Amino acid sequence: LEAERAILRLMSAVEEEWNKPGGRAATVQINGIGIDLSDLQNDVRAPGPDPDATAADGDANDGGASSGLLRTGGWPFRANEHDAVRHLGREMLLQCLRVRGWRVDQSVQVALRFMRFRRNADWSLYFRARDVLRPLRTGMASLLPGRDRFGRAMIYVKPRFLDPALCPVEYFQQSACYCIQEANRDPVVQSKGVVIVVDTSGTGLMTLGNYTYEDLRRGALMFNCYPSRVRHTYIVHASGTMYASVKAILAMMRPVTRAKVTFVSEDLSELHEAIDPKLLPPEMGGVDGYDEWWQKYVDERLSAEGREQREVAEGGGGSNGSPALPPPVERPRRRSTARSRSLERTPPPLEERGGDGSTGLPLPGL
Repeated sequence: LEAERAILRLMSAVEEEWNKPGGRAATVQINGIGIDLSDLQNDVRAPGPDPDATAADGDANDGGASSGLLRTGGWPFRANEHDAVRHLGREMLLQCLRVRGWRVDQSVQVALRFMRFRRNADWSLYFRARDVLRPLRTGMASLLPGRDRFGRAMIYVKPRFLDPALCPVEYFQQSACYCIQEANRDPVVQSKGVVIVVDTSGTGLMTLGNYTYEDLRRGALMFNCYPSRVRHTYIVHASGTMYASVKAILAMMRPVTRAKVTFVSEDLSELHEAIDPKLLPPEMGGVDGYDEWWQKYVDERLSAEGREQREVAEGGGGSNGSPALPPPVERPRRRSTARSRSLERTPPPLEERGGDGSTGLPLPGL
């Protein structure tokens, strides 16, 4: 009951801000600094047919996307911006609350930041595997199985696989956001956060030539504007040039941000202290079979999306190929006897807490 009240209060506050004059402005507050979100869009064309697309991929992609075209739908509320907040969905509102420790006032800014970024980047609220299938298959951004030693989800990034000849950089960035979206389907991860492992082997300053100015700005903002907790970043196999470049960037950031970045030594000891090597690929000191696991994971997500689409079609909902949105959050009728109480810091629902008040949910593998 307390969670439902917090959801309704958050939705009302976000709606109020979103529908104010200037509420959808292309500016967000990050660490107390106003950041301009304009010029995030690239004038890019979807890539041509994917010669490696399988029949299964074609079925999952639905219609025109079966040829390998990437379609993420763009911002779906141009015609009626007032509907955007209600279509965030109950789970995303809960996610914003968990990320900010159930502080409704802070959760409002988290939700607004997410919506403003997606609107100004012309991205959908949610991505499906089939929307970003081509970059997902490359493994440029992927998930690692299981959780680290602190119960956090793990995102694995290999910049050397970013190939603008395959598809625009923006689609690779969307695939990275899909990974963090998938990781945060677990409520425990929403509270404990994620870590990012970046394998910079084969990556040099020439890689930056693949990025436009808009790509660099979008990449710097897309994680900051997503309702998630990025707890730590591990940079592995960094060359001397890469090390100096990242250090120069970190020098301009706050100490608390710099403390969340670790350059892993050649023996990978810092990485293995946080992550069991059995969950890592061979190049990270782990075991064989990771690439096969990731491709199987993508296949399973495609199959699940196909089943969901068929269920919607059979239920008379139809399908136009655009990303599905969660049902709008409905407000219950007001009760005259309803109690008013402060929800500035609402505790998690009981099913998310153990007997000692700590989170007690099992940690499902990915």
